[in-house]
Amino acid sequence: MLLTHTAPPSPGPATEAIRRLRKESARSLFLSEPGAPTDQADRKTRAKQEVRSREKRRSGVFQNKICLLTIYLVSFTASKVPLLPQVFNDPIHGHMEFHPLLVKIIDTPQFQRLRTSNIRQTGFVTKANDFEIFHRVAHLAGEFVRSLKKNQPELLITDRDILCVEIAGLCHDVGHGPFSHMFDRMFIPKARPDLKGWKGKYKGRKENKHFLYEIVANKQNGIDVDKFDYFARDCHHLGMKNSFDHLRYIKFARVCDVKEKGLQICARDKELSNIYDMFHTRSRLHQKAYQHKPSLSSRRCMITEAFLKANPILKISDALDGNGDVVIDKYTKLTDDIFGEILNSPDSGLDDAKQILNKIISRKIYKHLGMTKRGTEEQVLKSTAKYHVFLDVLLSGFVFQISIIDFGKGKNNPLDDMYFYRKSDINNPFRIPTKQVSDFLLPKNFSEEWIHVYCKDPKNVAVAKKSFRKWCGKNNFLLPPVNNMT
Repeated sequence: MLLTHTAPPSPGPATEAIRRLRKESARSLFLSEPGAPTDQADRKTRAKQEVRSREKRRSGVFQNKICLLTIYLVSFTASKVPLLPQVFNDPIHGHMEFHPLLVKIIDTPQFQRLRTSNIRQTGFVTKANDFEIFHRVAHLAGEFVRSLKKNQPELLITDRDILCVEIAGLCHDVGHGPFSHMFDRMFIPKARPDLKGWKGKYKGRKENKHFLYEIVANKQNGIDVDKFDYFARDCHHLGMKNSFDHLRYIKFARVCDVKEKGLQICARDKELSNIYDMFHTRSRLHQKAYQHKPSLSSRRCMITEAFLKANPILKISDALDGNGDVVIDKYTKLTDDIFGEILNSPDSGLDDAKQILNKIISRKIYKHLGMTKRGTEEQVLKSTAKYHVFLDVLLSGFVFQISIIDFGKGKNNPLDDMYFYRKSDINNPFRIPTKQVSDFLLPKNFSEEWIHVYCKDPKNVAVAKKSFRKWCGKNNFLLPPVNNMT
């Protein structure tokens, strides 16, 4: 669904001092002209002045624009009438207000790329694109930090802090490539194995404001507004029940001073079941949507393969090379439209890639042979040699993919890094040990891996399924159902 926005009435005029400053700056930056000569001897002087004036105006265009933009913003800041926000109407979160600076960011070509070229956040799962998603994350980020400011004025959260958190929510995934996570998790590792992901600590905020980083992308326990949004969004579009109440979590969230770890966002102790519902919702969405075996994973594998075949000619991965404006310009043009560019290209070198994409359009996708659950680490180590032999055989006419379903922290329980507080003692955060959690809330394991195998040629499906079952039996892996022909 498209977001709609309503522009508010324009603000009133600035103060007289600001008007005068604006006029003087414009006159000095753009309208300055050398004075008329008094006699014939001043002609050379006048010519030199004109040259210097033209060069000054030409070389200072960029600085002039910044100066005038600064004056423009300062004028509204000093004005008695405040700069009003714009209102967007969203089917998930209702009416959302955005600061004018956020609207300025939204109107940039780099951000509009997410809408005009329809960068899909979830690939083929839903029709929601990144342009709509980032609005919602920014909205929830603002609501979260405003709730903390209202409930805990001692945190000294400023309007600037709120705006910065909203901008972080708005831009948190603005760099997504074609088909979002398929591009960075499947295509790039194979096309550019030399590129490594960024790892490190957030910088910029003092320790007393470090908790702000946990709102948009929480590296402590994975509980953040990004997940709040896509749980609500995807459950809505897929017709699934979302038992997690993010508004209730925000209402009871509180910043506490954790011993030896500083200020962290903590939850009320009675919110434990609500938080576990969030992680159960996450695993269900991965099982039923994001990593759905018959169609979605197969399509992602096929698009990745097509992009890899087209990469030597279209230089898709080269969009990541360069510095400054060069890489920004190249990457801005890299969108989901690359799918149609390959499909409609007259270049014979793209025939193999076009053939794969045509199969997707005609729904002749790779057939899913089955899936097997990986066993213990000992079983996996014992079968490593045979496993690699099997994969070498698969590479010619088959595709394999490992699907990981977890709570976001691998084999660990993310709530082991979560702190809670009691109503009677709000200043002493504590952990809730797993032993004290109801068995109805805890899964048996927090992570499991499934091996999916796809056959490229439908003629070989029957034989391939038998070979796959035989391999699973030899390696003590879970045998797929005999009638699993999806």
